[in-house]
Amino acid sequence: MITRPQLPPKTGYVEVEVDGVRTYKNATTGTLIENELQEPSTETDKLKADIDILASKLVDSKLLSREEYADITGKTCTSRT
Repeated sequence: MITRPQLPPKTGYVEVEVDGVRTYKNATTGTLIENELQEPSTETDKLKADIDILASKLVDSKLLSREEYADITGKTCTSRT
């Protein structure tokens, strides 16, 4: 438990220490702020995020290979299957 906060207050978050580093944790979900998904800032970012999600689902369902995923998204496939 933090008794002497070192970070400025942030609405909806509590200060925690993880491995000796102070950070914020979402008070509702318990998720560390650095692990929360960031909202895409532009329409292009939203579309790229949608493509990533759909491509991942296609890889998971074996309708798309990992190589095809990389070609479409420009990223390495991190799917568990």
